[in-house]
Amino acid sequence: MDDRPLATVCVASVPHGLAATIVGEIDLSNVHHIEQELTRAAHELSASGGSTLLVRLAQTSYIDSAGLRMLEAVWRLCSESSSELRLVAPTGSFADHVLTISGFNRLFSVTTNDPFEVSGVADGAP
Repeated sequence: MDDRPLATVCVASVPHGLAATIVGEIDLSNVHHIEQELTRAAHELSASGGSTLLVRLAQTSYIDSAGLRMLEAVWRLCSESSSELRLVAPTGSFADHVLTISGFNRLFSVTTNDPFEVSGVADGAP
């Protein structure tokens, strides 16, 4: 049996905030762990006076409804602390598709390009 996690979350500092890169799948089986990581990042952002939590979904291969609900909860947490949650979902990616079909692309600030990507490698990516 394969014991590797379905997804990993790597959080790194970027100008004016933090960036969380999610690699793998987000579903009911692991959403709690991912939400804990993003909640921790949101609290760290608030405590440090940062303004933006950037969540990189370019390497996220699956997101179910539990994952969408988790992103909404993190968005609400950021909003309550006057921070911005910004999602990076490149055009044609799975995340772009799910956010568009669900209408969540109208709720969240979504960008197709990572503002901190350098030479094809996102800063802080695993």
